[in-house]
This record gives sequence, C-alpha cells and structure tokens, in this order.
Amino acid sequence: MKIVEVITAREGRARAAKHVHWPCASFWVKWRVAGTLAVCLLAIAPNAHADQPPGPMLLMSEILILPVMILLSLAGGAYAILDRKTVKRRRVRSWAKGLLAVLAILLSGAQEGLGALVALIFGLFALGRAGQMLYWGARPQKLAAAEPAEDGRRPRPARLVAAGTVLAAITLFLMGQAFAFVGYWPTYAGREKLQQFQRFVAHQLAYAERQESQSGIRQYRKMTGEELRQSPFRALASPSFRIDYGPGERSFTAYLIPGGFPFFPYNYLTSQPSYRADESGQIRMVQVHWKDTLCPPDAPVVMTIGQEEIKAVRQRLETLEAVEAAPPNSGQEKPKTR
Repeated sequence: MKIVEVITAREGRARAAKHVHWPCASFWVKWRVAGTLAVCLLAIAPNAHADQPPGPMLLMSEILILPVMILLSLAGGAYAILDRKTVKRRRVRSWAKGLLAVLAILLSGAQEGLGALVALIFGLFALGRAGQMLYWGARPQKLAAAEPAEDGRRPRPARLVAAGTVLAAITLFLMGQAFAFVGYWPTYAGREKLQQFQRFVAHQLAYAERQESQSGIRQYRKMTGEELRQSPFRALASPSFRIDYGPGERSFTAYLIPGGFPFFPYNYLTSQPSYRADESGQIRMVQVHWKDTLCPPDAPVVMTIGQEEIKAVRQRLETLEAVEAAPPNSGQEKPKTR
C-alpha cells in the first residue's frame, strides 16, 4: 500500500512539474540580464550622490519587497505549488536566500546606486512570483495535476489571482518609490537657507528703521540679482528665494520656496516647508508637496524677528557705514586714480 502511495505521489509531482512550473530562462541568461541591468544602473547613478547612503524611503523599499512577496505567496497558496523538494533541502535553500538578501541590503548602504539596484533585483523577483500566481490562477485546469496541500486542499485560482494582482501592484509601487527618492536629501540644503532668510528679514527691518530715522520715510533696501550674490546673503541667490517689493520699496514680501520633489505620486510621501515674511517681521510656514509652492498669507507664524535682533543688525549697519565714510589715515597715501 505504501509503494502505491509513493508511486502516486511521484506521478503527481511529475504532472505538476510538467504543467504548473513557470517557464524560466537558463542560468547564464539570467546572470547576463542581471549583470547588464547592474552596469546600466551604476552607470547612470548621479556623480554628486556617488558616496551618499540610501535614504529612509529607499531603504524601506528594499526591506519591504521580499516580506510582502512571502506573505502574499502564503496567502495565495503559491507555496503549496512550489513545494516540490525535500524538507531538509528546502530549509537549507531558504536560509541561504535569506542570508543573501540580508547581505545585499547591508552592502547597499554604501551608496544610493547600489540601494536602487538591490530594490530593482528584489522587485524583479517579486514580479516574477506575481506572474507565476497569475499564470496558475488563470489556468485552473492545470492546477488539477498539482499535489494537494497538507490539509488536502489545492490552492484556489481566485486566491492566486487576487494575491498575484496585489503583489504586482505593491511591488511596482515600492520599486517606483526606490527610484523616486534617489538623490532626495532636502533637509541639509534648507537649513542654511532658512538662517540666511531670517537674517535677510532682520536686515530689511533694520535698514528701514534707519532710513525712517534719517529721512522720515520707511523704505526697504532693494536687493536682487548680482547685488544679492555679492552680499552676505549669497545663499539666497537661487531660484528658491523670491522677493516682491511694493511701490517705492515701502513694503516687501519675501518667499523661501522648496526645490525638487520626487515624481508623482511619491511627492505626497514627503513634504518641505515653504516660508513667507513681510515688513511685519513675522515669518510664516506651511508644509507643501509640490515644487515652487508659495506660502499663503494666512499660514501659521513660526517665528518673529524681535527688536533686539533688529537693533543688533542696525548697529552693525551704522558701524559699517561709519568705517566706509571715515577719511583715510594721515600716514597712508590715497590710492592714485587714473
């Protein structure tokens, strides 16, 4: 009786291997394709971020792809079809794959290009598994040759199709997320600009107070273009800074707007601050998800330029003007002019 059961099990495995297994390329073809993709991805990696480690969103994509594939494969019943080897050999192979995946994630921390490459390879594996489940679920007659699961039930085609569809959608989203966040490090560049923005507003207020004390007209200093680049606020001489002056420079509105974002829809997974300041000395801020978005006038106030800061800037301005207006020392000759 046992001999008959063994023969029947072998026939079931043979039929399943004949009808159910996903057609795959040879070993060398796989490695040629993987090697070509790796070389292309590393070749197009930005030089400016060659030594930059992967960001949190890129690293999250790497870590999530394989666990999602395993969970949805279990939910869809794919392992009941893929389970064709002995228990001992399967365990050794599973441990080897797990160690290789962990090692790949650790090595990808060296730079963003490697992180995107690892996410691409993991995504291709997950998409292959999703394709297998869709292939099996779309042909329920071929599942009849498969060996039943331990509980005596074969995987249902509807579960295979549903799990395969969800796996494909999540994998494509995570792969896109990995490439969308390559080179996205907005925090460090914005910190210096915010400090310069605050000093610029204090400078404008101090300059207007001094003008009012001298001429009775509160007028702000117009600084744009080359003059801004030659000033101490050279960090603001970029497309992320914008200032609008009122008639006669009696008022001003300055903006510090965000730069680049990941492409849609991944720009909604992150945000950057957009600032606005005017002659009131109040700096307003709102979090935005699109490039070049201006802060509205009713945004919350996050900081206010105080009178002590304005007074300190005004003293520096008066000292600088006094030094420039002072006559040269008697022991020094005036520079000859031609």
